[in-house]
Amino acid sequence: MKTETEILCASANALASAAMVTSLLGVLVQKGVLSPAEEQAVYAAAMDMLDENAEDDPQGIFELARDLVEQQRDAIVGEPAALMATGR
Repeated sequence: MKTETEILCASANALASAAMVTSLLGVLVQKGVLSPAEEQAVYAAAMDMLDENAEDDPQGIFELARDLVEQQRDAIVGEPAALMATGR
């Protein structure tokens, strides 16, 4: 069984990774390296990858991860005022 410290470290690592990837995608769109459609394709590919690997996951971790990626994607798409403020 994992200790509370191990769980907190794993959670912090996952959160930091998600923040870095989301930020990186935003910067790439702002610089014109990726179009907004290509940014959406990255999120779609991540969701597809999680779906493809979710078969042997009785705890539902892949499903939860997919839902989180979808929420991140929707937060970017669903916030026109925020997108205008960031120049995206």
